[in-house]
Amino acid sequence: MITPPKSELGWIIEIPDEMAEILNIEPGSIAILYPKEHALETEILPPPSTKLKEDFERLNDKYTAKRGNRKKFQRAMAKVPKVQPEKHDRLPS
Repeated sequence: MITPPKSELGWIIEIPDEMAEILNIEPGSIAILYPKEHALETEILPPPSTKLKEDFERLNDKYTAKRGNRKKFQRAMAKVPKVQPEKHDRLPS
């Protein structure tokens, strides 16, 4: 069983293309599930626009860069030769 991610609003589910076709909505739409007493309400949102995706990528890249990117760090470190540091650069033992 897959648990959908939770947001402040409720749970978010990506609607499969087959279901979108049955519901006559755009492929890539998402549903937000809101729990109510003895009920579950849903809201269907259209897929994000290209501009929204680009803005998200830009902001994500901006703030990820501040924290650093482990994969990029590991790729860079893989290029560093595996040699012992000079004697004056070694940590005391």
